[in-house]
Amino acid sequence: MKRRVIITFLGIALTATALGQDPRGTLIGRVADASGSLVPGVEVRVTNVATGVTASAKTNEAGNFSIPFLLPATYRVNAEVTGFKRFTRQGIQIRVSETVELDILMELGELSETVVVSAESPLLD
Repeated sequence: MKRRVIITFLGIALTATALGQDPRGTLIGRVADASGSLVPGVEVRVTNVATGVTASAKTNEAGNFSIPFLLPATYRVNAEVTGFKRFTRQGIQIRVSETVELDILMELGELSETVVVSAESPLLD
């Protein structure tokens, strides 16, 4: 009888743990200019390359942003604010329950100009 109670309890505990996990990831980061000063009010947009679905956030006073609830996929990141060139980075991988950090360096210029970063994020072993 004790064994059945213990097995039932363990089954319920494992089921509750499995239901509590979220497969979505998060993109966080900080936006700065060439001098290292943090840039508030930057519109950071992530676009799922496969589906075209977009999510966005603005940087706070400390230049930080967070875009949660991203499905595992490859994303394109754009950042723009008046007085700086538009920033674009391709190939950002968000995996299951992963938080990816991306620091963005904005260059002075017009929004019609774009800075494209082509380096890809490394895969974890």
